[in-house]
Amino acid sequence: MYWGKLGVNVLVFDGSKEPLPLYALEKIPVSIKYFHRPVGFYSRLQAALNYIDTPYASLVADDEFFLKSGLSAAIDYLDKNPDYVACGGQAVGFWRAQEDIFVTKQYSGNSGFDLNHEDRAQRIKNHFSKYTPASVYATVRSTDFIAAITAMTAHEFSVYSIGELQLEMFYAWRGKVKVLDHIYWLRSEENKPTRNTDPSLYPERRLEKWWLNCDNQADKKKFIEIMSRHMAVSGLERSKTETAISVAMDAYVKFAIDYYSPRSMFSKIANSVSYKLRAALGLGDHSMSAVQMMKILDQYPAAVSDAAHDDLSNIYRMLCAWYGSSNHKVSNRFE
Repeated sequence: MYWGKLGVNVLVFDGSKEPLPLYALEKIPVSIKYFHRPVGFYSRLQAALNYIDTPYASLVADDEFFLKSGLSAAIDYLDKNPDYVACGGQAVGFWRAQEDIFVTKQYSGNSGFDLNHEDRAQRIKNHFSKYTPASVYATVRSTDFIAAITAMTAHEFSVYSIGELQLEMFYAWRGKVKVLDHIYWLRSEENKPTRNTDPSLYPERRLEKWWLNCDNQADKKKFIEIMSRHMAVSGLERSKTETAISVAMDAYVKFAIDYYSPRSMFSKIANSVSYKLRAALGLGDHSMSAVQMMKILDQYPAAVSDAAHDDLSNIYRMLCAWYGSSNHKVSNRFE
């Protein structure tokens, strides 16, 4: 298994109705602890907190590969910069097309990301004014990780992906956040997301609509109360924390309305269709085959080290083997 070879401790909280079969469980490396918990996402996160005993922790989705080199770079940065709470790296999406594996860079807003303002209220406002998921999957100091998850899971609001914003806000409030130029994680673009299972996983429940709806005043007040209570800082008045949260949320809503505007969405959809179509045809510069990517990595020394090159090579070979065993013909043409 991929994670079993990274030398990290992995907690898997499986929310499926049925657990993995015994023959599969017997193959799991000792560094991976598997728990079958057919309960909601928030309940599983709460349960996981009891098993964290390392200096750093990360939240990882089941369709992602974190590079060992990326994790090492993030930990090294945090070790050397105690005023930073979270550190991640660049993300790459991948999918199968024309008997090859294609990749494309994700989250362009994370390029050069450094949330380093000394004032915590200004940090969360700056972050939410031009939002990008910089820390939700980053490497985080465990004390802050546990505190953030505790705040997030204190109450599940019926607002789509609000937990992500809570984590991003909490980390930025606690300290500075950095996204390195290193390739940090790969995400499968082929897996269908799990949605419509929990109150916060219904895409139609947009946060900006919830925040602006006058009928949700009690819910919003509860949100601010929970977050301000968990984000409390010694010597800082609670009212100032509440104001900072409101200002940041207002900034995010303004950003989201523009981001999800019809014109903006049309552009995003057109670009998405364009780069996947062009990739499938072997055209364009938005995406490239994994083989092509590996050939040009030497041009970007800040983005990938020799160790990362080896990580990507191993992941590519593993994906080829996986697709091959799944009747997906992908030739292993790595050079």
